[in-house]
Amino acid sequence: MLKNRSLSAQLASLILVSTAIIFVAAFAYNYHSSKEAVMKQVTENAKNLTLSTASRIEVILRGVEKLPINLAGILEQYSYDQSDLIRLIQNAVAHNEEIFGSAIAFEPYDMDPESPYFSP
Repeated sequence: MLKNRSLSAQLASLILVSTAIIFVAAFAYNYHSSKEAVMKQVTENAKNLTLSTASRIEVILRGVEKLPINLAGILEQYSYDQSDLIRLIQNAVAHNEEIFGSAIAFEPYDMDPESPYFSP
């Protein structure tokens, strides 16, 4: 079929096909390079967002962990009745906006070896 065409038609067809192949190869390379760059950027953004969120959570938790340490120190040095403990907990929660609730729990002290709470 190509032999029946003129030389200019054959040359135009050959140039058109060659140009199309070059264009497709360039487009495929550009697509692959762009995809790699975007995926690298998305991965880096996700990593940075994760580190930022973890840091914010850690800052809040570090502030919150000071309250139980301070309460334990106070409770070790003084004796309180039930109303004093309730007031102490209410004040602790009211003055720390990161804390939504609190409790004071004591380890059972039982000297009976047969008791399930006994710990030597």
